[in-house]
Amino acid sequence: MFTRHKTGEQMSATGSLKIVRKANLAACARRLDVLVDGKKIGNVGNGKEEYFELSPGKHIVQVKLLAKSEPLDMDFPADSSVELECGISPRFWPRTLAIFAMVLLWQFGKHFVPGLVASIVIVLLIVWAIVASFRAGGTYYLKRVNRIQAGR
Repeated sequence: MFTRHKTGEQMSATGSLKIVRKANLAACARRLDVLVDGKKIGNVGNGKEEYFELSPGKHIVQVKLLAKSEPLDMDFPADSSVELECGISPRFWPRTLAIFAMVLLWQFGKHFVPGLVASIVIVLLIVWAIVASFRAGGTYYLKRVNRIQAGR
């Protein structure tokens, strides 16, 4: 499961990083990019799991499609494995439904709530909801499933 590389007299060990993506209807046809220290190392499909090798040390792990998850700081020791879970943030659906409701209100509510002020408030709320979705953690989450385990 672990790969060891010899460089001169030293031996460096890598560890296993398992990313499990929860199945969800949103973005089900798209793969989430896996970022380690800001660099893409691979991707994971809807309802799938992928394995990656990580060098020992401190790493920042995120997933990304259009927006990134909040960064997960990890201190990854040699010969270890860790499992992370990712998926749609619990904040995504309520915000999406709120955007949909505000668009409907804007289109059909003009007959019930006339006025420029009401339109401006609805537009500002729609813009806020969209911007909040693209902030880190607004659309996707990433969390540790198990503790770092040494060796196997």
